[in-house]
This record gives sequence, structure tokens and C-alpha cells, in this order.
Amino acid sequence: MRKIIFVVLLGLLLPTLALAQERLTSEQIEAIAERVVLIFALDRRGDPISSGTGTIISAQGTIITNRHVVSEGEDFAILMIDDIREAPEVRYFASVIGVAPEEELDLAVMQIDRDERGDEIDPNDLDLPFLELMAEPTVTLGDSITIFGFPGIADGRLVVTQGSITTIENGDVGRERVELLYLTDAEISPGNSGGLAVNSAGQFIGIPTFVSSEERTGGRLGGILTSQAALLVIRDDTNLVSLEDWRDGLTDRPDNNDGGGNRDLVGGIEIDCGRDGRFNNGVEFRFPELPGGIDYTATVIGVDDFDPILAIFPSGQADEAECADDSREARGYEISLPTSGDVTGSETSARLEFTSGRRGGDMSLVVGGYEDMEGDFVLVIEGLELPGSADYGTQVEVSLTPGMVGRGTALTSYMFHVTRRLDPLLFLHDGAGEVVELDNNEAVQCDDAGNRRNCWGDSEDLRDSFVTRINGRAQDGSDVDAMLSLPVDGLEEVVSGREQIYLYLALSSADDEGEYIAAFHTGTR
Repeated sequence: MRKIIFVVLLGLLLPTLALAQERLTSEQIEAIAERVVLIFALDRRGDPISSGTGTIISAQGTIITNRHVVSEGEDFAILMIDDIREAPEVRYFASVIGVAPEEELDLAVMQIDRDERGDEIDPNDLDLPFLELMAEPTVTLGDSITIFGFPGIADGRLVVTQGSITTIENGDVGRERVELLYLTDAEISPGNSGGLAVNSAGQFIGIPTFVSSEERTGGRLGGILTSQAALLVIRDDTNLVSLEDWRDGLTDRPDNNDGGGNRDLVGGIEIDCGRDGRFNNGVEFRFPELPGGIDYTATVIGVDDFDPILAIFPSGQADEAECADDSREARGYEISLPTSGDVTGSETSARLEFTSGRRGGDMSLVVGGYEDMEGDFVLVIEGLELPGSADYGTQVEVSLTPGMVGRGTALTSYMFHVTRRLDPLLFLHDGAGEVVELDNNEAVQCDDAGNRRNCWGDSEDLRDSFVTRINGRAQDGSDVDAMLSLPVDGLEEVVSGREQIYLYLALSSADDEGEYIAAFHTGTR
């Protein structure tokens, strides 16, 4: 009898023991961590604008990462760790050798060329720990893998997650048909991009590149560019182009500013935020009659080098404004919208949580530029809800300022539904809830973005777009979400007077009630 029990127990334990053997040891994890770096993309002033992860692949300091990690940077700080329990520190600076021009190959190669002070160094004098890219497939479906990276959700510290290979996808690299992508259930968050995926032997098998999520079930899978595909690209320098040439060749790069605007028009809402700064080119987003007892979160990300300041206060009481200039919580926050492209929050991004009080009330959110800087920004608001009784949902009154018209960037509004049954509907109204109609009887509204029959003006299907929620998960767009773009060109005479003018938007629903996320892209000068 004892023998039977022992055999049964052994049968139960063997799968567990086998799984345990597939996990990396603590010694392996610490050794691999020395080869993984945090990359800060810097603007022309040397200020961080985004971050990602990379892996050292040669003793001379060659680093491989995703192209989108470096796409907006002018320079790059390389941070490394000595102790996995400590935050990484700046050790070097690097330049981009080249990037893969193909959209499906999100790949960049960097070279360390300066020390932590910015003084030039000879890479041949370096002797850094590194990991080699694997030339042949080293995983099969169901294999265990480990992800290394520096996601923003961990405040820039190293994060290690485990999972398995759920899908293997073939693709073309040049003339070769190879394993191009792995999908995994290992957790990947914004900031992991460009990092490292290893197999159970600690071998470099791929680069974490993206996350796909399914709203209805909450399922998530991470996408990994295989090391085999990456190696095929970088073995031949002719497969890479310079970052500048890649930027110049972006024929489909989002451009919400069509080159219009008026350089003589500047200014907007003036707010004094004390230690957080003062600006007089603010754009106000006024929310009348917000319901009470609900917590909201507002995040502002500057596009390119724009440094935003966010002020929130009960409407008409600007002297009670709560302000945010540089918010650590917004660093690494990611969005992807048709008008902005992929944008990652930096140390200059701003975030505030607010409530309209127990009984509700009118709230104003104002975004301006630090020291009246000119540029574009995206404001994302989470926590909004549509009650079933509201005829035209949440009202938003956006100030039409000289700075907006002077900048020339269209005011584009987005609605991403969170509640599954909600079908977002956006429209411009006359202040009394009636949809604005043009002389040709076209209604200025949008039901399903990208559908010309249901959307006025320029809009795109939002299934490839997303915003990030405060819990770190991506809220993907869908074919029922809404996008409404209102051009501001030609309104110079309208804003030339002193009277404040507002555009009245309604964030509503074509079907049902529930929670949604709103995003607004515009600019100021």
C-alpha cells in the first residue's frame, strides 16, 4: 500500500519538479541582469522624454533594442545596475548605429561611445558583459521563458517575469522565411520594450516589443521579435538605415498640425502654479456638472519636446488650482493615436487625480506650456462614466484660444469604451445639446471612427490605437470607438478679440451606458 501511495505521489511531483528545473537560478538572473540596460531617450536639452530597455550584445558596448524606443530621441543615456536590489545609474551615453526600416521589424542597434560625463571613449577599450543573439530557433511551443526589463510601472527598477511561448509566427526577413515573432503570456508592461527574453538555459531568444490585449476577457499576450530575425538584420549593415533617414522617410507619420497656424497669434488661459511654474498659453477643458463621488485621473503627455503643466480647479476658481509639472507617475505612460503616433510619457509629463466632490460640480482642466513653450500635447482622462439618463452624455467645453489657432493643430477628441456594451458617440453641439450641422446638412459628429458614413471629417479606425490605464494595462481601441477632429485654421478673426470662446463637445453613446476614457490632442503657443 505504501509503495502505491509513493508511486502516486511521485507521479504528481514529477511535473512540478520538471517545471522547477526550467526556471532560472538566482545566480543566472543576477548575471543576466548585468547585461540588460535602461535607456533614456533625451531631447536637445538633455532632458529625458521617454525610456525603454536594451541588451548589450558585445563586449565593446553594442546594444540592441526596439526602434520605437529611440525614435524620438536626440541622445541616449545608458543606465546599468550593480545590484538588482538597487536602481540603475547612468554609466554611459550611446548613439544609434542604425534602425531596420521595415515596419514589422521594430529594431534598432546602438553603440556606447561616451562615459557618464559625456566624454568620448574608444569602444575597443570596453570589456562589458554581454549576451549573444541566438542564430537558430531555440524554443518550441509551450517552452518556459523569462523577461527582463525596466517598465515604468516599477519606477525604473529591473523587473523579471516568467511565462511560456504561446504562439510562434513565421515571417520574411529579406529573402529568408524564419521565425519572426513569439507570443507569450509572460507579463510585459510599457518600458519593457527593447528588453530581453531568454529561454530556460538563459540564452537570448528575442526582444519584447509589444502587448496585445482583448477587452472582453481581459486577456493579454506579449509580442517578442525573435533573436533569429534580429541577427539576420544586423549581420549585414545594408539592412539598416540611419535614424535620421528613417525619420525623413516616414511618409505616413502622423501630423495633426498641417503647417497652418499664425505666428502672430499666441496666448490663452493664464494660470499661476507657484513653484510648478506659470503660463499664459493654457487651453481649458471645462467639464460642467460632473457627477460626484467619482475619482478621476488626468494625464498630459507632450508630443516631441513639449513640456506641459496641468492645472485642475473648480470652474471659475483658478486661484484654487492644484498643479502638476513633472510627475514621476506619468513617466513611461504610453499612448498610440492616429494624430500623435506612439508617444511615451517622460519626466516632463504631468498627472493629477481629482474629484468633483460629493455632490458633483463644474471642473476645469487647463494645460499650458512650461515657460510658455509652444507645442502639441495629449490629455487623457480616466474615470468618466455615461449614465443612461443623459441625452448628450458628458459635456466638455474647450477654450478656443489664440495660441491654439496660432499653433494650427486640430482639436481631436477620442473616446475609448471600457464597459463592453458602450458604443461611444462624439459630436459638436450648439451649447444647448443640439448637434451642429453645416450648410450641406452634414452633422459634425462621429459614431464609429474610420467609417465615413458615421463620422464627419478625418478619422481612422481605432483598432490599432490604445491608451494606458493607471493600472498599467493598455486600453485598446475598437471599431466602435469614436474620433472627431475639428480644424482650427482660418479662425484668426474669431479669436482676435478679447471675448473667451468655447467649442462645445458632447461625449455620448449610441448605445447603452458605462465607463470610458477620453483623450484630447491639440496644441498651443
